[in-house]
Amino acid sequence: MSLLCLVVSVSLLAVLVSRPLKEKRKEALKTSLLAHQESFVFENVTRTFVVGVNGAVDVIVPALALLANLNVSPNKGADKAKLESLQDLGDVFSHFFGKGSAAERPFADEALFKTIVDAAQSIQATELYIGGNAALMGDYLASQNVGSNRVVMATVTGPVLKRLLPANIVVPPVFTAAAVDEYHIIMEYKRGERWGDLMASRANRFIFSHDRTNAELQALEPWEVYMKNAPIDRHATYIVSGVHMLEGESEALQSARIQKLATVLGGMKEKEAVIHLELASIHGEGLMKLCFEHVLPRVTSLGLNEQELGFLAMTLGIDGWESVSQSGDSVESVILELFKRLPEDSLLSRVHFHTLHFHVVVAKEGAWSSVAASVASGVLTCARRACEDEYITLANYDLHSIMHKPEVVERIIDGFVVANVPAFTCKHPTKTVGLGDSISAAGLLHTVYTQNANR
Repeated sequence: MSLLCLVVSVSLLAVLVSRPLKEKRKEALKTSLLAHQESFVFENVTRTFVVGVNGAVDVIVPALALLANLNVSPNKGADKAKLESLQDLGDVFSHFFGKGSAAERPFADEALFKTIVDAAQSIQATELYIGGNAALMGDYLASQNVGSNRVVMATVTGPVLKRLLPANIVVPPVFTAAAVDEYHIIMEYKRGERWGDLMASRANRFIFSHDRTNAELQALEPWEVYMKNAPIDRHATYIVSGVHMLEGESEALQSARIQKLATVLGGMKEKEAVIHLELASIHGEGLMKLCFEHVLPRVTSLGLNEQELGFLAMTLGIDGWESVSQSGDSVESVILELFKRLPEDSLLSRVHFHTLHFHVVVAKEGAWSSVAASVASGVLTCARRACEDEYITLANYDLHSIMHKPEVVERIIDGFVVANVPAFTCKHPTKTVGLGDSISAAGLLHTVYTQNANR
């Protein structure tokens, strides 16, 4: 046998052996995830989830079709804090499309943005959907037939968004309906799509909007009124999102609205409120520092992805931020260091991190129940929603993570419960928008803040 034939034979044997091994890993992971999720016991009480402050109408459109409609040509790309023209749209979209990375930017020109909305709605494949992190998390929670849940939408809600919301979501009268809906353009693309010389390495989306209601966090004032009249409810969780909408605003407005949010959160402490902050794409160091100094210490839980954790860590000078998308160990060390950087009286006791190939939850020991069930639920929810596959048919998914065992791993590190797990990657996703919001919502649904039980 020639050396070449020997090499080919060995390579073929390796492929034949690796295929069943991969399938066994996927089956082991699915079994572990389901076992941990099903271990969570729902109490016979009504859990209230109050979600705010950003809600909008998402205009979900095929990215390349919209760019063609607008006559925007491919280019090398460049990142910018905000968009002011179609040229800017092409530059920033190219920058993130080439990386296969999700991103969100404000669009400064109101008239041009309305033209883009009209262009997007003229494309046959375009769909209107519930938008905004808060509204998406509320939509997910309202759709779950587990336990007894009540969902309250604490966002300024226009007539189109109101019609899109499930009937079992409550919108209190204090959140006066907006005269005109705010629209967000969600440009989705598939893995392998090409735009000029660029090819998307993964399915993802680029989001932009001209949205004054949410950019100014106008729901904060009615939220404050709502909280003054709300009873103490130890089974309630308050979800806050939309801080990233301040991106592109003046430093003065950012500071003023973050201070207002801090005041609202401080007032909620008297209600013994459990508060989750869902972070989203923030590009400016100034805004990120404001969030770290004034918002993070006043919330109980935090949800974020690799871009947001990486930028937060970079802003704070925490080592290891460069590798948070590749290494679970880096994620754990960065999050543990983040806790050390917070003031002693900080309320933050849980961080739920997700990236394409793995998820991690870090929680102070004794503060939260069912940490492993929480991280498992996030992975299962993402897999089901991305592929629209309730049963998680293994042939529809890849499992790229080789640095973790194919199971939920839970450990105690320096007084924190750390749970990490590989994630299924949908081979042909039908949905990318809102997956992070669903991950965090599923995690919150399958955990309980136990410190309240001792008060």
